[in-house]
Amino acid sequence: MKSTTFRYPRLICTVHWLTAVLVLLAYLTSDGGARVRTQPQTLHVILGLSVLTLTLSRLLARFAGGVPPPLESTHKRMIRLAHIGHRVIYLLLLAVPITGWFTVSRLGLRIELLGHQLPLLTSAVQDDPGLIANIHQVGGNVLLIVAGCHAAMALWHHFGLRDRSLHRISPF
Repeated sequence: MKSTTFRYPRLICTVHWLTAVLVLLAYLTSDGGARVRTQPQTLHVILGLSVLTLTLSRLLARFAGGVPPPLESTHKRMIRLAHIGHRVIYLLLLAVPITGWFTVSRLGLRIELLGHQLPLLTSAVQDDPGLIANIHQVGGNVLLIVAGCHAAMALWHHFGLRDRSLHRISPF
């Protein structure tokens, strides 16, 4: 069942902004290179897994009908482009943490979270973790660029079009 209200539910708003902050923090705590094997970036991994968890939770909330309809004043082409943009963001919010987890597994890093060891998705290798690590790094950069474009569009809607789109996702 779709939401018929103007605003997104408070839970989705909060998860949206928390995800944005965690993505930025994960990006800022990333540090590739050979020393990752000897100095695992536990904070980076925790932030990435938090992004994955929040994204899965948000997708469940969206599918449960927590999304208001588009504003009536929005052109149909703009709505279609927004849907495509959101799908790309969701894809990246899932793919980047999963490829990061796969990379951690390939490196054989033992990461402990809340007293439990993060399960490895694949066996460790002694040499370079391979293409998946490169995909993770590029994906993280692309995610930041796409999220930046998303933010710029939100600001354009807010200050340029003055259509209250940004107000719809505000948790306050």
